Amino acid sequence: MSNSIITKNELISQINQGKSRKEIASFFNISISSLKYLLTKNNLKLLSSQKIRNKVNELNEEIPKLYLEEKLSIQEIANKLNIKKDRVYMTLKRLSIPIDKSKLHILTKEKLTSFLNQGLSPLEISKKLNVDKVSVYRAIKKYNISFETRKEKTNKKDIKICKLFKNSDLSLQEIADKFSCSKSNICIILKKYNIKVSTERKNKNREKSIKEKYGVRNVMYISKVVEARENYFLEKYGVENPLQNKEIREKAKKIMKERYGAENPMLVKHIQEKVLKTNKKRYGGKSPTKSKKVLKKMEETNIEKYGVKNYKRKHLTDKVIKLLENKKRYNAYSG
Repeated sequence: MSNSIITKNELISQINQGKSRKEIASFFNISISSLKYLLTKNNLKLLSSQKIRNKVNELNEEIPKLYLEEKLSIQEIANKLNIKKDRVYMTLKRLSIPIDKSKLHILTKEKLTSFLNQGLSPLEISKKLNVDKVSVYRAIKKYNISFETRKEKTNKKDIKICKLFKNSDLSLQEIADKFSCSKSNICIILKKYNIKVSTERKNKNREKSIKEKYGVRNVMYISKVVEARENYFLEKYGVENPLQNKEIREKAKKIMKERYGAENPMLVKHIQEKVLKTNKKRYGGKSPTKSKKVLKKMEETNIEKYGVKNYKRKHLTDKVIKLLENKKRYNAYSG
């Protein structure tokens, strides 16, 4: 124990029990020289030999009384008098008081079973009964009590999280809230069981949370956000978009050349091949627009943002758009 953690009241409590320097130092797990320093610092002195004898006599009277009349166990007496269990045991032995072995500790089979059934861990039981954790584990082993270990509880919880993730559309944050843990903790658990979070699901959950918060699918649809962004760029770079700044454009080109060997990564052959491969796998064609889902999403976005399916037609009237979308009109000429 660190010297700075030991309080004056704790030292007084140990001194009043009539303990020697060695006993007090051992209790706090510090050296005798450290104890001397603490006593001087707090202006404290150990009891005189006469006072110690008086204290010992008091304990010699009190311990048998608690043990024989109040039927307390050795551990319970030690806890009550704030002394070590060994001291209680040795006092009873010295006074030739027969010791009931069942009272040597308070870790009975019934108590342990009751606490474990309540869902307490061995560490929580040790704190509750003021005994060391090792003693609790020894008693569990001795009585052959089966209980769910911390690791088993964690694994059960992890499996529940994985099942919920697979069988629902909940976001990582919603799952984290449900299990009272952090989002990063959920990510670690999914990674542990080799479960990947698809980009589509990430985007879907992001859209959902933005819609709940702001009423739109993308924060860039909010005029206040766009305005704040432009003001920030104007203040920092003197332009509404960083890429309008010549220095930033040159810097970006330099980084691209260093990293990919070209000013634009899309001019690099292996990146082009990688993009084509990803598009084929994800959308079934060379471009995302080959996917019906993507086209539908584009239409929904354009309707939400511009009020038309194709943003290039936003300046046209409804009558003109109807004429353009009338396929029969074109079929007549092709015939």
